[in-house]
Amino acid sequence: MSSWFARTWSKLETGKFMAWYREPSVAFALTAGTASVFVLLSQSTLYGEFASYVFGVASAIVGALFAFIGSFVARKMWPRHTVFISYAHEDAPFVRRLMNELQNLNIRRLEGRDALSVGDDLKDKISDLINESDYFIYVASEHSRGSTWVPKELDYAISRKKKILPAVLDENSIPDVISDLYYADFSHDFDNALKQIQESLAR
Repeated sequence: MSSWFARTWSKLETGKFMAWYREPSVAFALTAGTASVFVLLSQSTLYGEFASYVFGVASAIVGALFAFIGSFVARKMWPRHTVFISYAHEDAPFVRRLMNELQNLNIRRLEGRDALSVGDDLKDKISDLINESDYFIYVASEHSRGSTWVPKELDYAISRKKKILPAVLDENSIPDVISDLYYADFSHDFDNALKQIQESLAR
């Protein structure tokens, strides 16, 4: 039994629980259904006044319990964060791999310059995307170091006090402005660096 609870807790922590628990309609239906049963019993005189009182108290306790569980599950299961990934065009294959891995997390939206459409004002659109993000992943590489737009995106994210998560492909290409930040080193071990990024996003 204890191992079952351990596995269940692990799934809650990693956001990989049963898919139907992610549907708000199901969670609300379960809550409303259970509470309704206790309310009906509390109003019934079949079991006497004392039993009705007990059922009334029980319905309040169950309602509070389901509200607590619902809020916990919502935090763990339903999307929370918006992430903007800043990268140079030459690093697109790496970014696609990273985005595919991060899609499994509890994230509302992942965006980069792929979210741009023809005719968009680059400065305004990118500024809007960064403003809407909770986290800013900066892909540090020799390509991003020589990019025109990537340093500007980083500067803007810093000015907006966004949480910067450096994803490093080349240790010699880390900008001075974020050189003091602990970074995920993708240059040697993709899986370990990915785990570090995932842990930061799961907080």
